[in-house]
Amino acid sequence: MEYHPGCIRVGPPFATRKRNGEGLSYPTGLRRYPFVCELCTVRANLGRDLHLDQSDISLLALERMRMIDAGHWWAKGTLDNNNNQLRRFGDFADTFDVPLDLSQAIGHPPRGTIIPLLWCMEHYVLQPSSRSSSGKIAFNSARAIRSAVSSYHTWEASLLHPEHGYRDSTKRTHLGPTVIPTDGLAASLTTEGMARRLGTEVRPSISLLQRHVLWNQRYRGRQFDVCDPSDLRGRYTWAAANVAEAFAWLGWLRASDVFNIAWDDVSACLPEDHATFPREPVGSSSGSSNPPNPIRRSRQTLSWPTAPLPAWNWDDGSEFSEN
Repeated sequence: MEYHPGCIRVGPPFATRKRNGEGLSYPTGLRRYPFVCELCTVRANLGRDLHLDQSDISLLALERMRMIDAGHWWAKGTLDNNNNQLRRFGDFADTFDVPLDLSQAIGHPPRGTIIPLLWCMEHYVLQPSSRSSSGKIAFNSARAIRSAVSSYHTWEASLLHPEHGYRDSTKRTHLGPTVIPTDGLAASLTTEGMARRLGTEVRPSISLLQRHVLWNQRYRGRQFDVCDPSDLRGRYTWAAANVAEAFAWLGWLRASDVFNIAWDDVSACLPEDHATFPREPVGSSSGSSNPPNPIRRSRQTLSWPTAPLPAWNWDDGSEFSEN
């Protein structure tokens, strides 16, 4: 039986970010390449004949989408050029009567851990998401599944082949002449094809500006003011949030730096007391990470004039007021 490349295509719920449905049909440029149908691949990985139920039909659809994504690892222009060169190579062999057989016998369809993993990724990007502009899980989220399985196989390889496994400069794990499943060609071709079809754009980070932080601080200050004085936990929560944000924003600190600081690590230098702190700027608060971070400076100085943020006086960890 021979498939026509134009007949190998998918529809909803599969989607593409490209125009005219590009990425949802098998590349016609692969017609000269070896081919294994989705039915054979699913049967080989299940180890049985398929049933006419929703589960097996869904796996057929996922495998067809996987085949298409793998085929789109190459750009259309690259495939067209490759076919021209393959034709030229064939013509040369015919002209000079050179025996030529590019294709090796394929003993069985692709199978192993990696194929079900790729089905799982194809299935995951079909799930709804309220955070994505497309309404579905983004490719970057699905890619985390491959990373998780890769970490598992890497750890496993370190136990099974402690002297033969190694990682190259691209962090691919090799086991002598082979690689772990998530670094093989099936995984690389399929995930790159998925990336082309779905895109790898992420929601960009938004820098907090002074006006944003001021709004946050004032809002929490109002919440603190209306909080029941007997609700110490509630008052502490609003106050601690303001202190944490002020330290993080003014000091450009990471979360681990902020939340590992204890009050014993913080010293305050009010403007009128600056003479007693000769090493600190006039009006400042400083803190050292606990334990000290060997990469960042172990001590940060936050000056009152750095930004017009409210200065919060914290007394015994239970009360505070705005100056």
